[in-house]
Amino acid sequence: MFVLDSPDHPCHCLIVHQKSFIFGVIKYQETVRQNTQRTNKQYVYKLQMAMIKRQCHQQNVLKVKM
Repeated sequence: MFVLDSPDHPCHCLIVHQKSFIFGVIKYQETVRQNTQRTNKQYVYKLQMAMIKRQCHQQNVLKVKM
């Protein structure tokens, strides 16, 4: 990706390439982070729903036993 010796590749061009590459990496990491947060929220929501269902089930079982 970074060609140092090539004559049609002056230094400033290389720096631009590096900057855009680094910016791309940062943007990619940000996207991954947002997706991870979204996934975590969904996971927590599912977990909460499962807990609520379990509590309801336990309460119903208790009612039947009484």
